[in-house]
Amino acid sequence: MRGVILMLLFAVLCISFVSKGQIMRRISTNESLTLEQKVEVAKDLIERKQYYPAYKMYLDIYESSPDEKSIYQLAELSRKLNYYQKSSSYYKQLTKFPEYPLALFYLAEMNLFSGNYSEAEQLFQQFIRQYPQAAEVNDAKNYLDLIENALNIKQQPIDAAINLIPDTRNTTAAVIAGTDIYYSQPIEIKVSEKLKRTYYNLVYDTLYALRIMQGQVSQNNINGSQVMELEEDDHYNVANPAFTSDQDRMYFTQCNLIEDEPCKIYYTDKRSSGWSKPRALGEQINMPGTNNKDVSVFYADGAEHIIFSSDRAGGNGGYDIWYSRKESKFESPVHLSSNINTEKDERSPYILFDSLFFSSEGHAGLGGFDIYKTEFLYPTFDGEVNNIGYPINSAANDLYYFTTDYYNAYFTSNRNTGCCNELFQANIRKSEQIKAPEIDEPVAVVPKDIGEDEPDVNEEIVVSNEPAITVETPTKEPPAPQEFKEEESPTAFIPQKNVLFPPVMTYTEFRSLLSKNPTLVGDVLLKVQIGAYRNPPYGYFAKIKTFEIVTENHDNLTKFLTGNYYNLVEAEKRRTEAVRAGINDAFIAVYYNGQRVSILRKM
Repeated sequence: MRGVILMLLFAVLCISFVSKGQIMRRISTNESLTLEQKVEVAKDLIERKQYYPAYKMYLDIYESSPDEKSIYQLAELSRKLNYYQKSSSYYKQLTKFPEYPLALFYLAEMNLFSGNYSEAEQLFQQFIRQYPQAAEVNDAKNYLDLIENALNIKQQPIDAAINLIPDTRNTTAAVIAGTDIYYSQPIEIKVSEKLKRTYYNLVYDTLYALRIMQGQVSQNNINGSQVMELEEDDHYNVANPAFTSDQDRMYFTQCNLIEDEPCKIYYTDKRSSGWSKPRALGEQINMPGTNNKDVSVFYADGAEHIIFSSDRAGGNGGYDIWYSRKESKFESPVHLSSNINTEKDERSPYILFDSLFFSSEGHAGLGGFDIYKTEFLYPTFDGEVNNIGYPINSAANDLYYFTTDYYNAYFTSNRNTGCCNELFQANIRKSEQIKAPEIDEPVAVVPKDIGEDEPDVNEEIVVSNEPAITVETPTKEPPAPQEFKEEESPTAFIPQKNVLFPPVMTYTEFRSLLSKNPTLVGDVLLKVQIGAYRNPPYGYFAKIKTFEIVTENHDNLTKFLTGNYYNLVEAEKRRTEAVRAGINDAFIAVYYNGQRVSILRKM
């Protein structure tokens, strides 16, 4: 009997190889495929998780054979591609066929992600009534709870203006480094001769891949150029840039656009001639057989860390968030606590000062991925998780939240198109600012040198077959504020009408001015400046525990400030805390009617 089974298996394999051989011969000679061969190609693409070319193939199949099997495949593939409207249409057709009971469930889900809460609620309730024994009933009930929560969130919107950045379709993961914006955008790449001899030649006339771009934001538009020159036929999506505090190293994610192979985290170092050849991090981070992506950098306990998403074993399910400390090389990743990681996916973590932002499908939100915030509590990461609110979050997928000051942010969402990510900008009123939490004792932490170790062949993997390049990075001192005296700057922010305010005042002069002009009390705001940089290292102040830290851009410098005070005693108290934390040149800046007018000197 065993011999018969082996012979049957061998026969099936032979038929499969012969069939694929016939398909490839037809492709190479530009002959049309039969309907059965098209179905075989589409199924093979699905097994490789190449959903878009499989979807295009089934559109072709549907024209020849518009039956419920083709409709089912189109519904499933369009759902995986986040084509909410198209998928809803296909699933609605499938609800007429009793052999597809889950069509009703997924029809409800697509309505939910489209923001049609009322319709989704009715469809989930109908599914529970019609199929009470289905395994998805619990999911349907959870979705009903989510809808109730989403409506509550929408009834309490935050005061924020959301603007779509034009011409950013399929653009994702924007970050600010220095005065530039870095983001990932699709560009046309060359279809290699190897690729032309595969199934993809049937569906791709033109092939696009994500590349990291560097540019400027001008009048709500982004204009940029490619950061790293890759091979023309390099079939990889390169995305999600993240920088060390000195901006001399860039981490990013690379995923094979064609083959079903795991995504990996890479890095490149800045040199006088440009960026170095990309190298993959070692297997501590890029564990074989697992996807690792959405990398970001933070500093804690005197060391550089990366925080990223991974579907490796040891998590709660799907993608979870992990972090790794770097000494001579990166240590074994640590799984974040279960109050952050859920059974569903957690993605795109980012740390600013005392806040951790991330996206999740598993916490109470508005639909798909929502953006959440929790206090940055290293190393436990066990703070309370809060949805950052509507209208930043939507019923669709919202990811890659990035801000340098809590008031202005970039994020990625497919809310407008369903299928495709676009870049959005959020401007949050200060009354709604997502504040960093207060703690008792400020502590200054200086970023550890991040380039002291040379690549280790056991740790790093070269991206090409060329010999490894040794990266020699000189020892760096921690970034320090630019040496300048603002009181001597000819461009001090002194409005002509505010002649009462000199460029620099002593405490005594300031008190005297207020006593002589009592109507100014309440209109004059005080802040404590703790740093100014031409190339701002946002991670530098990560462990200076303050109520909030914001940034302003003056004189081509990014200035870090803390506090909002109408009382000189409270402002001086904060300045003293900053000095004790190691910011010896901290000083108090004066604002009148929202405009910076002078600084105070203690004399």
